[in-house]
Amino acid sequence: MANTVITAMMQGYDEQAVSMNNEFFLQRLFWDENVFASTEVEVDIQRDSEKIAIDVIRGGGNVGNGNQADIYTSKTYTPPMYNEYGFVTATQLTKRIPNQPKYSNIDKEAAFMYYAGKINRKNTMKIMRAIELQAAQALLTGTVTLTNGESLDFKMKSSHKLTPSIKWDQSTGVPITDISNHVDTIFKDGKVIPNVAIFGQKAWSVFWANPQVQKYLDNRRFDQGRIEPSERLNGARYKGTLEIGDAVLDLYTYSNFYTNSSGTQTVYLTTDSVILMNKDALLQKAYAETEVMPKYEEMYREEGMPEGLEFAGGKLVPYTYDAPPTSQAVGVQSAPLVIPTAIDTIGSINNVDS
Repeated sequence: MANTVITAMMQGYDEQAVSMNNEFFLQRLFWDENVFASTEVEVDIQRDSEKIAIDVIRGGGNVGNGNQADIYTSKTYTPPMYNEYGFVTATQLTKRIPNQPKYSNIDKEAAFMYYAGKINRKNTMKIMRAIELQAAQALLTGTVTLTNGESLDFKMKSSHKLTPSIKWDQSTGVPITDISNHVDTIFKDGKVIPNVAIFGQKAWSVFWANPQVQKYLDNRRFDQGRIEPSERLNGARYKGTLEIGDAVLDLYTYSNFYTNSSGTQTVYLTTDSVILMNKDALLQKAYAETEVMPKYEEMYREEGMPEGLEFAGGKLVPYTYDAPPTSQAVGVQSAPLVIPTAIDTIGSINNVDS
């Protein structure tokens, strides 16, 4: 493939990828990725307890306490499938693409690759945003609600979804106490101590301004230099580290948004909510089988179209097909589902302001 064609292809792809490093913080917390060769995914939601061994009378024979390796709820789900596509038209191939000399002959192959790369990066980003929304819902409520109204409930305990009795924007609000108590609840159920707190923008504002927080920071000899905005990480901003009880929490704010089907910009993380979790707990992303005919995926690859990292291993499946005589379709399919496997290691604090 000529250098001009490769350059055009990657230019179209990269123009749509500019925001890639500034998005998708929440889905990256679901670090265990699995691809399934079926349309269904079996989900094992792990639970356990802190029971102790019982004492028995010696010489009593086979008397004791029967145990099982772990406790889990197993369910089978059909992940939602996303199919995003667009068309490169013959008319587009007659126009100069960016960075092509103004009075040069049109390189139609380069133009095609430019538009194909641009379309499929846009398709990929839309699917990634849908996965990010899944992740936000799973971490906040334990339930993923699809656009068709179907809900996938992973059974987060109601005690893990806290609403403060005194709002944090009140002078008598007690955010440190609320977080400390919620950390204890999560630890008792999930057997790991949370080490991450992710704040919506409003939640962070009222937390930071709260008198109990300011007094706590003074008592702990924290200063503005210890908790301060840092660089953005996949759309989240690291604020610092705070010890609350037995927990050492990395604090983040996350205000990224998507545009919903009505054209309204909507934040992934409710602005007055906080997610508490342990980043090392088992959280999975599962990818089920798509409905792309093999020859159309092969056609995409044989024509040398852009290969994004997301296309590796069948997570997202690119394809192309002819729509004669004036167009060629370029698309991506994926059937992803985020799975908060260690559901008891996650909790949220909601409606923290009046």
